[in-house]
Amino acid sequence: MEGIRKPQTGIFKKQKSKMKNKSNKLSKSLINNMKFQKVFSLLVIIGLQLSICFAGESQDFFQPKNMSLEMSVKPSVEQAVRWKTGTEVPKGVAQILIDNPSPDLKQNSKEIQAQSEVITMYDTTFVFHRVVFSDLKPATAYIYRVGDGTGKWSEWIQFKTASETSNPFSFLFFGDVQNGITTHYPRVLRQAMLTAPKVSFLLYAGDIGNSAYMSEFQDFFSVGGWIHKQKPLVAVPGNHEYRHIGAGEDDRELTQEWKYMFGIPNNAEGILNNRGCGYFDYQGVRFVMNNSRDLDDGEDTLVNVQMAWLDKVLDAPEAKFIVVLQHYPIYPMGYGREKKTKHKVLEDLYTAHGVDLVLTGHDHIYSRLAPSVKRFSKTVAPAYVLSMSGEKMYVPNFNDNVDRMALNTQFFQQVSIDGNALIFKAYDATGAYYDGFTIEKKNGKKRIVDNKPATPEFSELPQSRKAKYKEAQWKEITDKHKQYFLNRK
Repeated sequence: MEGIRKPQTGIFKKQKSKMKNKSNKLSKSLINNMKFQKVFSLLVIIGLQLSICFAGESQDFFQPKNMSLEMSVKPSVEQAVRWKTGTEVPKGVAQILIDNPSPDLKQNSKEIQAQSEVITMYDTTFVFHRVVFSDLKPATAYIYRVGDGTGKWSEWIQFKTASETSNPFSFLFFGDVQNGITTHYPRVLRQAMLTAPKVSFLLYAGDIGNSAYMSEFQDFFSVGGWIHKQKPLVAVPGNHEYRHIGAGEDDRELTQEWKYMFGIPNNAEGILNNRGCGYFDYQGVRFVMNNSRDLDDGEDTLVNVQMAWLDKVLDAPEAKFIVVLQHYPIYPMGYGREKKTKHKVLEDLYTAHGVDLVLTGHDHIYSRLAPSVKRFSKTVAPAYVLSMSGEKMYVPNFNDNVDRMALNTQFFQQVSIDGNALIFKAYDATGAYYDGFTIEKKNGKKRIVDNKPATPEFSELPQSRKAKYKEAQWKEITDKHKQYFLNRK
């Protein structure tokens, strides 16, 4: 029909295409804008939450370093806590009260000023803080926190005082940490606390670090976290707690940091002061910390004084049990290790005083020498345990006298005191029960009951040590190892 114009389809297509492109661009712009708004809104919310957090509790939070409870010589009525800070925190304070479920802790607490001291050593300066909680009630749960004196505080932390009577209790024992402080040791500590959460305190047999550097100690306390803040920590120095201070191999000193990190209890007087010797009584048991490194390598005067001190503090007729903690083993187990003269002297001294248990480290092998004694007797020798909790493992010297041994295995130990029985249990890093015995006492006599399981001994040689030996030496070790464990089956 004339007069009706046909649509110009090409033009309409172009216009439609242009409109579609504009629409797509607008849609993309809107979508991108919406995404930006969502992201922006999310960032605003996070920012507000963080600002609220920092403006509230977190702003008042105080994180001290190397914080731990001490073992008091009066554990039923006294407890001390120690920590360190940088010089920007020159003062410290603590609050304490009997533990209770109410959040009104601050309102009912007692505030105590810390003894704070600026310390400079080995080109490092820090402030050492210590608070002593005294006049406490025996067998009572308390809760405390420490602060910087300006309103910032740590978390609230519980502890329990010892009983004045010989009630049952238990503690954990760890051999050398030394290597793998932040990589291998943490699983052992965690498993130990899962296995025995109600222990009263923790014992360490020295060589906590490898070079006695502050950084290693800080790693150790960082790994311990709340545990050392809630359970008193007791340690003796190992040979790796001695720093090189000269060119010669023997130019060493017990690291000056020891007394600020681990040096409690420190009730050995005179030249033994601040040298890692001390003792405490806990619910009827006497614990003696002996610096065996000084006995082996110290000056004659120091050795004579230390032996006389040991003879004195081991004389504890009222104690149900006597436990000694030292670094060097009485019966060395490492390949190439020799039994030193003073080890024999200590063995005679411990036997004479009726010592029940000697806990040691140094040789990075698990061994227990405590032969079963069926009848009660007055002449039963002490039980000797050697253990380790870190990464580094040693090759054995194939001592046939041991009653249970393990190679290439990380351990922790739980020791329980219940009436007239001392119950020892050794667990591997997975929490599996590996070894045990019980020391029983009756009428001034004792016997040892062997409780080791029927599982075979862990006998795998640590391949990590192979590079330490020449090929011929390693073959000799391998041959001895094979024959040794064949004989033990």
